[in-house]
Amino acid sequence: MVAIHSMNANRETFRDDEMVRFHGIINRGGDAVSAIPSDVRLEWRVRAGSISSVHENNKRLDRSFKAGALAVGAKVNINTIPGYFPIHNDKTMKNIFIESAQYVIGNDHLQIVSDDVNIGHSSDLGDLSYVLPTLGFNVAGISGVGHGKDYLVEDWENTIINTAKVYATFTIDLLHSDASPAKKVISSAKLDMTRSEYLKFQREQAEEIHFDGA
Repeated sequence: MVAIHSMNANRETFRDDEMVRFHGIINRGGDAVSAIPSDVRLEWRVRAGSISSVHENNKRLDRSFKAGALAVGAKVNINTIPGYFPIHNDKTMKNIFIESAQYVIGNDHLQIVSDDVNIGHSSDLGDLSYVLPTLGFNVAGISGVGHGKDYLVEDWENTIINTAKVYATFTIDLLHSDASPAKKVISSAKLDMTRSEYLKFQREQAEEIHFDGA
């Protein structure tokens, strides 16, 4: 609990434009209310709009866990697992996709997010976006909380049929005229990492820390 309060104190330092998020769960908190548990386990995640911000805030998370151990004279083992990168949409691909989507669903049903808006998404698609021209988008027609147990597809026509049509149209738009649009995407792409650099970075993030607060 000391560690969690320390994480909460760090939230005061988060910059809005970095979209930093700490969130997690207690996987194991003890076996009986009448005994202080000797083994407590938490799983926590750091999200942010850039990998440098993820890296920096992961250090704050580690310090919070150490602070909890130091406060009560306990030991803490921190196992850091490399996480997903934030998504960087390719601008050239995005412009082609907008025209494809407009053709299928019309401009009135399309919401375009400005390139300077950081919504903090992270996924395996984000990892790809650092080494390949990539584009992520969301589809309307869902009810409930994202990733929640009440998440439900309500509008099948839009979420399934229209999405498939947009993908097909987008593929045609990329490959027509001897694939000149696709070639333009590749030639103009500004990638953050080579594949080797990506693998090196992710491997370096994997870390185990053993801290004795006694």
